[in-house]
Amino acid sequence: MDTRTLHNPYSDRSLDLGRVDEPLLICGGAYSNLEALSALFETAHRLGIESERIIHTGDVVAYCADPQATATLLRERKVHCIQGNMEESLGVGMEDCGCGFEEGSPCEQLSAAWFAYADARIGPELRRWMGSLPCQLTFVMGERHVRVVHG
Repeated sequence: MDTRTLHNPYSDRSLDLGRVDEPLLICGGAYSNLEALSALFETAHRLGIESERIIHTGDVVAYCADPQATATLLRERKVHCIQGNMEESLGVGMEDCGCGFEEGSPCEQLSAAWFAYADARIGPELRRWMGSLPCQLTFVMGERHVRVVHG
């Protein structure tokens, strides 16, 4: 297991959207599930929410079958993505997901399998994209100042 410490999620890598006056869709954990992400985009379209008004809170890839296609779709649609532990792990070449599961536990054993699967399918361009994602995103809506982080 790689013992390097993951980056502080409250780092200075931040994206400020400024004042937002239209509805946003905030989601997270696409988890390599291309079908679910496609359904989310269809719902957003029906609601009149453009991709640029979607915020994804991290873990683009994980448990499901399509890590490359899922990450590519989010990137191509210009969704505002925040770096979660999966994006950081893949972006810097970690050997595990950075989830902190207890060594030898069922969660740690299962995560090793799906991480290896995702790791083998994410190319260098998407790794650079993941490594460059902001760790937090801020905006103002009405009188509220909002900060979004991976959690």
